Amino acid sequence: MNAPAVSVIIPTYNRADLLPETLTSVLGQTLADIEVIVVDDGSTDDTAGVVAGMADSRLRHIKNERTGLPAAGRNVGISAARADLLAFVDSDDLWLPEKLAVQTRHLDEHPEVQWCFTHYNFLDHASGAVEPRPRPMIPPPGPQRLAQLLGYNFVGSPTVLVRRELLERTGPFDEAWELRFVEDWELWLRLEAASPGAELAEPLALYRRHPANATACPDLHAAGLRYHAGALRAVAANPQAYAAHLPAALTSLLTRVIKVLLVQGHNDQARDLCRRALIAPVRQPGLVLLSALAALPVAGSGALLSLNRRLKSLAGRV
Repeated sequence: MNAPAVSVIIPTYNRADLLPETLTSVLGQTLADIEVIVVDDGSTDDTAGVVAGMADSRLRHIKNERTGLPAAGRNVGISAARADLLAFVDSDDLWLPEKLAVQTRHLDEHPEVQWCFTHYNFLDHASGAVEPRPRPMIPPPGPQRLAQLLGYNFVGSPTVLVRRELLERTGPFDEAWELRFVEDWELWLRLEAASPGAELAEPLALYRRHPANATACPDLHAAGLRYHAGALRAVAANPQAYAAHLPAALTSLLTRVIKVLLVQGHNDQARDLCRRALIAPVRQPGLVLLSALAALPVAGSGALLSLNRRLKSLAGRV
């Protein structure tokens, strides 16, 4: 049997209600030469029945033991994939029909490019409305782009198409529990350090917003720890690419989280993230200020930040 042009890997959990729409968008690609591997992470809903009900020979279902790790499901799919090009989409996100055709054409025309990603928009689950997402200003390949990616994940996981040979060089998704829900960003950092990705400006995927989004973490301290762990892992894997950018990146990644924790009165958690993010002897004045606020009584630090927000809001209206 000839290998397909693209292997599409879909890790699933307990959202079989959204999976049919995702599968329809994937199987409806204008590039039809694909295989679609649904890796079921021990779900208790009818994921297997949903896949069987699609009645498409390009679909494969793999039942995995429950891990709770998106990285594990994706890696199982990578191991089972037969194509030289790999794409990823979560079971609640959607693709536009031309998505794979546009990306494979770009890689065919630019054989030196090892991976690419596209712009994407948001889809409101409740209303079904597409919410345009401003396109981020992404620098050309080089130190500035490396610095920006370390401080802000501008690559959407349902938009990536990567050559298998690059994944074999960098390694697959990291299954460490501390990187759960940031494992995609940590992989993009390794890919970018090994071979700059190509940004395609056209929005070709839809990221669905709903209350059960895995990244909608109510525990902000835990989210901050994941950002911190991902940034440190990137520096450890590629120090020449990322070490110089770490202080600024941690400031970018953690400042907003710390501010919200302070407003909510979680000063101990805010202090912990400040301590982790402050890197001597590099000056990080914003984090130094937040550290000082975190040392104040809870009512005082929260009130000062709330007042600062009101003043900025008023200034914006003038």
